[in-house]
Amino acid sequence: MERRTLLAIILSILVLVFFQWIAKKTQPPPRPTVPAEVEVTAPQPIPTPEEKPEEKPEQPLTADMVQDTQLRNVAVETDIFSISFTNQGGRIYSWKLKDYFDDENQPLELVFKRMRNMGFIPMEVFIEGEEELSRKINNALFLCDKKELLLTTAASPQNEGQITFRYGDGKGLLVEKTFTFYPQSYLVQLQLKVTPEEIFRKGYILLGPHLGNRTDGGRGGFFGGAYRSIVQSVINADNKIQRVKKLSSPLSQGEMKYQLFPGNIQWVGMEDNYFMATFIPAEQIKEAIVLTRETPLPVEGGSPQLLTSMMAGISLGNFTDQGKLYIGPKDYELLSELGMGLKYVINFGFFGFIGKPMFYALKFFYRYVHNYGVAIIILTVLIKLLFWPLTRKSFHSMRKMQELQPKMKAVREKYKRQKQDPAIRQKMNQEIMSLYKQEGVSPMGGCLPMLLQMPVLWAIYSLLMISIELRQAPFFGWIQDLSRKDPYYITPIIMGVTMLIQQRMTPTTGDPAQARMFKLMPIFFTFLFLSFPSGLVLYWLVNNLLTIGQQHLINIKEEQKSPKTRRSSQKGKKQISQKRRRRR
Repeated sequence: MERRTLLAIILSILVLVFFQWIAKKTQPPPRPTVPAEVEVTAPQPIPTPEEKPEEKPEQPLTADMVQDTQLRNVAVETDIFSISFTNQGGRIYSWKLKDYFDDENQPLELVFKRMRNMGFIPMEVFIEGEEELSRKINNALFLCDKKELLLTTAASPQNEGQITFRYGDGKGLLVEKTFTFYPQSYLVQLQLKVTPEEIFRKGYILLGPHLGNRTDGGRGGFFGGAYRSIVQSVINADNKIQRVKKLSSPLSQGEMKYQLFPGNIQWVGMEDNYFMATFIPAEQIKEAIVLTRETPLPVEGGSPQLLTSMMAGISLGNFTDQGKLYIGPKDYELLSELGMGLKYVINFGFFGFIGKPMFYALKFFYRYVHNYGVAIIILTVLIKLLFWPLTRKSFHSMRKMQELQPKMKAVREKYKRQKQDPAIRQKMNQEIMSLYKQEGVSPMGGCLPMLLQMPVLWAIYSLLMISIELRQAPFFGWIQDLSRKDPYYITPIIMGVTMLIQQRMTPTTGDPAQARMFKLMPIFFTFLFLSFPSGLVLYWLVNNLLTIGQQHLINIKEEQKSPKTRRSSQKGKKQISQKRRRRR
């Protein structure tokens, strides 16, 4: 039994370590820092929203030429986000969500600032095989029909508002981008017009690079920043979600590498753990594109480092009819209401059939307790009650295995000198199995509940990492974000102590080597859980406390009804000691 219990614990450790490996494997390499004195300039710098360029009289435009005379920013304000467009390429300079916040408690910025400062921002145009033309369009000064658009419920009675960016080079080239906004919707209607169409047959409109400005939620943990938000491209093709972390067979164009993804594409975009930016065409299309760009960053006293960024896009021609743009939270209920298969972007993990009911249970409890930490505790109690009969059976099985140890040792002693003979070893194993059968003991009975709890642990881990509801959700005191590690490591240490107490209460056999190994398990698990999300640690801690209480109750009952068993165990031990004396 002890070996099988050890196997179960090793399997548990492997599962937990696999969590860490998955998190580290999927996260992008850390961004190199740029020294303050080093300036990285874009080919065409974009003014910040705060800049006030000097007003110049607008030049008269010919019928074939449509462009602005200076850099401008166009602000759009709704109830749920604030946006700043730049007329340089008619692109998105800033997109902030008012209901979600960063580490400084400011509205969350979803435009990647470091690449923005280099001139690479969402709504770029990419034309396959036409690098110069792509650059020309992205650097052109589009003419916007509005200076700003205020569409908040309090300030405007409008149900929708629209802005249009237009550019024509006077030689037949025309690009038009029209955005339609609604006061309380993350969906934006998007319409693109391009002329001449034959030039843009291999043209794409892009989102990215990356999404938002990642922060390191695991800084200072035993495993470092394992829980950093992971940014990647995501494609819904043939009703299956395909995530792109790295291009498998890239083509090249200048500084870019790109790959085309065929299929029945419902939508394509960028995502991190909690947010997404997505193009949704009016009808399914046959192709999506993902690009990566490696930008050198000068480092004083060394060779330049490369900053790798990713973008995803969709054919320009697919937005001549009204398409949509979604930039907002990965809220399961919201995405379910919007339809278009958006809800499938939320990945509940390998054990999603467990994770999804747990998600609904947490939401249900939260409605009444208004604290997701308390909701996790209630859920843990329910799970423990569900596993109660199995845990009790396991405990009894471990008790019986403990009582059976003297007889098993006697059998092993009997065949000790001839154990190397395969036939003798087989006979010994048959006698041990007969003992199991006589006593009604299952060798796997003690470790089965531990193995069955691994899917639940995995499901809760996945739930904490993808549920926007748990992002920055406070518990009590120092734990202000259940999706991140405990900043002071208090709960992991208490969890390790509870594991030690639980270990001392669990029936064990007399193998000294295995006993020493079991004593190390609480220490190992404590260090392992230091950088785990505090919500996951809370679940494991409460589970341990409930197990301690359960074992205490079972121990009391066993003590009341097992005097015969103890006498039998002592008799078996005396028989073994007498045989050893005779051999001497």
